[in-house]
Amino acid sequence: MSPRQRVFPWPWGSIVLLLSTACLSIPSLDASNTQVRIAGPEAPTYTNGIVDVRLEVTGDTPSSVELLLDGEVLATVEAPYNYPWDTTSVPEGLHRLTARSILGSAIATSEPREVVVDRTPPAVVSRTPAPGAQDVWVRGPIQAVFSEPIQPGSLTDASVRLKRDSIDISRTLSLSPDGRTLAVSPVTAFTASSSASLVLTPGIADLAGNSLTAPNEDWSWDMPYWIPWGTAQGATATGGTVQLGSYDFDSRGTLFGGWHITEGSARRLFVRKWEQGAWHPLGETLSGPAADSYIEESALGVDTNEVPIIVWSEADTLGIFQLHASQWSGTQWESVGDPSSPSDVLTHKQSPSFFRTSTGKLALTWREWKGTSASTCISTFDEPRRGWQRPFKCIATPTPDAREKNQAVLRFTQSDSPMMAWVTLGSLWTFHISQLVGQDWVEIESDITTDTQGPYISMSVDPTGNPVVAWIQSDGNAYSLYVNRWNGTQWESLGGQLDAIAGKTSVVDHSLTADDTGAPIVAWTEQGTLSGKIHLRRWHDNTWDVVDARSTPQEGLSLNGFRRTASGTLLLTGMAPSAGSQAWRLWVRQFNQ
Repeated sequence: MSPRQRVFPWPWGSIVLLLSTACLSIPSLDASNTQVRIAGPEAPTYTNGIVDVRLEVTGDTPSSVELLLDGEVLATVEAPYNYPWDTTSVPEGLHRLTARSILGSAIATSEPREVVVDRTPPAVVSRTPAPGAQDVWVRGPIQAVFSEPIQPGSLTDASVRLKRDSIDISRTLSLSPDGRTLAVSPVTAFTASSSASLVLTPGIADLAGNSLTAPNEDWSWDMPYWIPWGTAQGATATGGTVQLGSYDFDSRGTLFGGWHITEGSARRLFVRKWEQGAWHPLGETLSGPAADSYIEESALGVDTNEVPIIVWSEADTLGIFQLHASQWSGTQWESVGDPSSPSDVLTHKQSPSFFRTSTGKLALTWREWKGTSASTCISTFDEPRRGWQRPFKCIATPTPDAREKNQAVLRFTQSDSPMMAWVTLGSLWTFHISQLVGQDWVEIESDITTDTQGPYISMSVDPTGNPVVAWIQSDGNAYSLYVNRWNGTQWESLGGQLDAIAGKTSVVDHSLTADDTGAPIVAWTEQGTLSGKIHLRRWHDNTWDVVDARSTPQEGLSLNGFRRTASGTLLLTGMAPSAGSQAWRLWVRQFNQ
């Protein structure tokens, strides 16, 4: 037998065993493809009670599944792997749940799931406006800050209620990204004068479902017609031989004042800025070179770029009054030319006064006279070029004595067309009102006269471009205030005479303006029983509505009048006596709109 034909006596069982070993792999008892994860709750989770924990197990069936809390076994969970976790005895705070499956020596662990246990109810930690606030801006923020994040879904019509004068109104809600600050806005903006309140109920809940601990005290506030504004309240206005003349404010409420100081036969001018409860000088004294130079009057205004500009009338060496103007560069005063140029060099130029166009730009008026002729002129300040423009003709404003100071009032229509009012003295004081038609001044017919000894006129312009004027006139017993409006063809009276106590007290000072709707608003003071109290009325539905007394509670005030800032803020200003001294301090209010 050849070697190829030899048969070896291998047992058949051995052959089968070898083949099986070669062709098959026996799994290890320690290997497993089991996976486990926490299907619920979602992350992150906030709770104050029972949490339904759901586990998902895939792959080989494990011998056991455990739920761990902060690394310690909380429970062994059987299929279908759901566990109601009662957290009422668990310390408050952040905790981590994990699940693990065990099959032999193989262990699979899930990603951790964070759970915050919170049984502390949320509280309100701050409120804007403050509860009981008396002088709140109608457009001011309404906010509640909570001690912890709030569930957005708990902020409903029932849980957050905004009221105006005790009546529920529609509002919108906005929750900050961190869930702790709630902003509330009325759908229809508030208007003065009114009160408001916000009610937060226990229907508001935190992320764990704890109900809000609502504040015990009522959250309400008042929004009167006039509210404090800026930083000028209480600024001193007198100081011996130093007197505050004209003043103005920037958009932030910073006060700038032109001060006059008398030194022997000289009278000089300097500008101060009121900051942190004190006046601080801006640059050097403004005056001519002569040691006895005399500055008569000044006008200070802040332009739309927030730059203070001062114009003054100063007598030269020949005794002729000329105008000078400077602007504040930030470090010093720089001349911006003569606003009255071109003009007759022999003409006296006096009584500068700033007004504003409809867009807030500065418009300067002054009085020129020579011999028996007198005129009132206008220059507007060209901010880009830092100089003056003379866009309108001067208007003749004669009086029997051309040297007589005659304060003109300048107003602008919404289309920036000027309108001027002034008075002349004959047997009575007569009021004149002119409007610019094309390039010429055209006087509106007027038979308005008064017998007062110190007459002046105040004026506003209604939305149709017609003038509204106010003046003082005697009824035989006392001087009362009257307001007329030009309707396009004639003057019509608005409500007859105005006074606090008819026939008993006399009106002393007055000022007229219009709010943003065009409605006339008039302010005045009287002498006598209610001396020094500012009275306010607003024309509405053919009658004068009394503006709430909360706006001007102080007596002893001297009225300076209405004014607007370059940004359009309507102000009411006056002077109040300082307690225990002869000094006067500035009183400033903003129209609440």
